[in-house]
Amino acid sequence: MNSEQRSTVTLVGSAHTGRRGNFCPCLFQARRPFGADSRVDWEVSSIPVDGPNGAIRMMGLAMSSNGLFVVAGSLDVSFLAIFNHRLEQTGWYELPGASDPHGLVVEGQHLWVVSSRTNQVIRYKMSVSGAFVSDTVFEHTDVEPQHFNGLVRHDGGLILSALGVSGQQAHEVKSTGYLIDIERSQQIRTGLDQPHSPYSYNSSFFFCESRSSVVWRNNEPLARLNGYLRGLVVAADGLLHVAESAQRPRREQLTDRRPDATIWTLSSDGRVLARHTLVGLGPEIYDLVGLP
Repeated sequence: MNSEQRSTVTLVGSAHTGRRGNFCPCLFQARRPFGADSRVDWEVSSIPVDGPNGAIRMMGLAMSSNGLFVVAGSLDVSFLAIFNHRLEQTGWYELPGASDPHGLVVEGQHLWVVSSRTNQVIRYKMSVSGAFVSDTVFEHTDVEPQHFNGLVRHDGGLILSALGVSGQQAHEVKSTGYLIDIERSQQIRTGLDQPHSPYSYNSSFFFCESRSSVVWRNNEPLARLNGYLRGLVVAADGLLHVAESAQRPRREQLTDRRPDATIWTLSSDGRVLARHTLVGLGPEIYDLVGLP
């Protein structure tokens, strides 16, 4: 880690417009001086990516000792982008078998990818040549869409978040979402309103109940905010940062005039310290990670 990184708090996020065919996929970093007041605005800049186009979305992010991993794709094709710790891209690979990729977990040579369209979690073994060997480690028995999204390693298990219905149906129903440990085949929570962004930190488990604007820690609501919450991380400053996207109407009602996404900063006890609009970024953030 160089002196510039140590002097700053850096978040990395994935963003898009939510409009099929014109997603304007974006990978960005938000930086501010380490130790600065939480009310100091983030300095936001895009991270160059060789690969995406308007037909795909940048989605789930994961940091490992080898750098930053990003899944991107559409209903038809899925990709993995890899960056070093200086956020310079080192690879772009196709992920065979995955459709509409969302979350991911990286451990050593293995990569778990949420294939939302097929109700699956697929494990890949990566090689230096860029070849991938895959197997399906979890598949929902119901053929109806479940909209799997986030995935995290926590307390020895792999916890998956899901809406329980398709993204379109989610506009019409509530409390169909759930969390499930896919390695133990054990449901953790049910009756949730569009859960996203499961996250593990210091033995605590966090997630966003997106439409209800609630951040949960373990089994208790930590904070009730505004907007559609999706993406959270405890960064190098020890504070919890939560992304807020503009509420998404039905697909046919989407316009280019939705407000820009924002980032909330919370203390460890859930107090709101700041809320910053990321002007010009666009209306939706999917995921956040923090650089070490």
